[in-house]
Amino acid sequence: SAVRSSRTGATTGSRARTCSGAKVSEAAWEYEELRPVAGEVMFEMAVLGAAMLGSRQVHDAADLLPASDFADPNRAAAWQACVDLAQVGQPVNAQSIAKALSPRALTALGGHIGLFNMTTSEVAPSPGQLLEYASKVRDIATRQRLRVAVSKISRSLDEREDVGQAVEDARQAIDV
Repeated sequence: SAVRSSRTGATTGSRARTCSGAKVSEAAWEYEELRPVAGEVMFEMAVLGAAMLGSRQVHDAADLLPASDFADPNRAAAWQACVDLAQVGQPVNAQSIAKALSPRALTALGGHIGLFNMTTSEVAPSPGQLLEYASKVRDIATRQRLRVAVSKISRSLDEREDVGQAVEDARQAIDV
């Protein structure tokens, strides 16, 4: 019983998986489901840029957007630094975030210049739109979790003989 992915158009079975006609490993298939989606990077950078521009919405955005919703762990670390600084009343700007990040994360984000570039009007047009950007990142993360859940449900249907257990697996997978 094959399943066609609505996202990739790839056809999958219980054992063999194909993508564009070629067999791929299970790990590669998971990557295909989790690869960045349109807008993901842009909105994550806009969240950071708006926060570093001094948005007064950081506290509200922190309630809306956990760092775990960021696809990139380095941008997640930068967002957590923004939230942590805002919570203790410290300035949230490119310099303070650079100091708060590990050298590895800072390098992965492009260093000081990369952080400053996130504050340009091309990346973060308005600090007042932080909540809008945060909502977009949260929605993209939720969609990604749902894609993974659908994949798990599909595999469970293919692998389980007990339909009741497949239904229970589906309920657990959907709990995003």
